[in-house]
Amino acid sequence: MSEQAQKCPTCGTFDWEWEEDPEAWTAGIHWCLGCKSIEELREQTANTALHPEGYKLRLYRGKEPDGD
Repeated sequence: MSEQAQKCPTCGTFDWEWEEDPEAWTAGIHWCLGCKSIEELREQTANTALHPEGYKLRLYRGKEPDGD
């Protein structure tokens, strides 16, 4: 668990990976339909009772379950 704490929370890599091989990783663009769907819901529900503070938007397989 302490090793996982050393992982960058943004990119998910460790400093030692870059020190060992600066070319081990390549940055790229990934387009995700799931993230797009969440962003669209975020825009639709911003500043409304449907998106109160503290709630997270997430994906559900199929229909959204009741009461979650």
